[in-house]
Amino acid sequence: MKENVLKRFISELEELIRQFHKGLAALDDERRREVISQDTLNSVFRAMHSIKGLSGLYQGEAPGIELITRLAHNLENLLDGVRLGKVRLEDMIIGTLYKSVEVLRSMLEAITAGQTKDEKEIEELLTRIDRAIIDFARKSEKTNLQESGIDQQILSVLTEYEEHRLEENIKAGRSIFKVHAVFDLLSFDQGLRELVDNLEPIGETVATFPSAGEAGDNEITFDLIVATTLSEESFGRLLLQARKGLEIIKIKEGTVKEEAPPPTTPLSTDEEKDKKDFREHIFFRERTMHVRVEAIEELEKQVLGLRKELYRIEDSVRAIRRAPVLNLLFKSQRIMRELAKDAGKEVNTYIAGGSTEVDQAILEDLYDPLMHISRCIAEVSIESETEREANGKHGKGEINLTAQEKKGFTVITIASDGKEMDLNNHPQFGRIKELLATINARIRIKIEKEGMEVKTTVSISIPILDRFKEKDEIEKGIEELYEQTFGEKKNK
Repeated sequence: MKENVLKRFISELEELIRQFHKGLAALDDERRREVISQDTLNSVFRAMHSIKGLSGLYQGEAPGIELITRLAHNLENLLDGVRLGKVRLEDMIIGTLYKSVEVLRSMLEAITAGQTKDEKEIEELLTRIDRAIIDFARKSEKTNLQESGIDQQILSVLTEYEEHRLEENIKAGRSIFKVHAVFDLLSFDQGLRELVDNLEPIGETVATFPSAGEAGDNEITFDLIVATTLSEESFGRLLLQARKGLEIIKIKEGTVKEEAPPPTTPLSTDEEKDKKDFREHIFFRERTMHVRVEAIEELEKQVLGLRKELYRIEDSVRAIRRAPVLNLLFKSQRIMRELAKDAGKEVNTYIAGGSTEVDQAILEDLYDPLMHISRCIAEVSIESETEREANGKHGKGEINLTAQEKKGFTVITIASDGKEMDLNNHPQFGRIKELLATINARIRIKIEKEGMEVKTTVSISIPILDRFKEKDEIEKGIEELYEQTFGEKKNK
């Protein structure tokens, strides 16, 4: 995947995970208050649906994206089950959804670092999701909509989710109305949106679909199925105040009736003042909470923007500081040729991966240990021509020098077809390890034998510079600022 494309994927996925987490927190709060909003539940479902779609679009472009698609698919199934009333929204389900946020973020961090997250934790979460769908399945108590008295033409166009919402509203005793509306063809989307917004405070819009009713040349008609606890008179009056020209048809009488407001008695001056003060207190408190939520959201956006800027700066600085290892490999190649020649040996040396880049400071520190290793191989491992031919080998020795990036490391490998070499007991080995320790590099020696053939491979693994250490300090500062501003620690 091209670097700019990968960054766009990471940025979009990070924002979708943030939206999912925000919606999940709202859903959890509503569940605790036993007032779950279908809008909140749908927003959480849509966020996960978008995560699945985005990862599916980029699948195969980078390691780990396919796992995100699998996880998002299973989570979408779980949330769809909750939406359709097939799965109970219990503590364990909420806990699983919160765990998924944590795992998705760690998967995103792994992709950002060019690594792949351990699949074990992901597989465990996938199993946990599948188990939750079975363990918390809700017993079916379906209403026979065919016997509900609702027109078959309406029932035939409903989706599974719309059928579920219609059933739930009928079971709750709400009245069902059909609202027929005519819109201008050029602006019907805006008019329909405004009508749905007007319906929200007085009922639930169960379904919306184009109507076969008569319409003018530049008009389009829609039918909306709405469930409400209001009486037919109150529902019609409130709706027609918001938009004229609607046709309202009751298609099923509910058992829940609108209650008349209790009679009021005149308040004394003190009571009136107390009531006013109380209203002002509630208003101030709600306004403070609103400002607080807005401030938190704004701070989260700033944190996200700052993190993206840190990534951009890091990439720029890394590009400036990094240099190809080709010159270092050339020097190593020359040393081995000269030492072999001085010892009366012949050797062919090959280089691959010279364009692999390493931080310039590390490149300088690699020179001495690599030269020591090159000397050991040329002097000890490579045999003379006579000795090689006696062992059935080609007269000339062969040494391959390669460099590549692999799983967060730059790996430089020197492979020789000479005799077995115990580098661990070589007088210079201790010095080589000391030099490599200064750059946190690891050395590994591998000896492979097949008949008379022996292959000695010495590999040096250098950690690729990760995100700035200063990033941790900046994020720590952000958390401290958050705590000072809101008096609580920021949830990660």
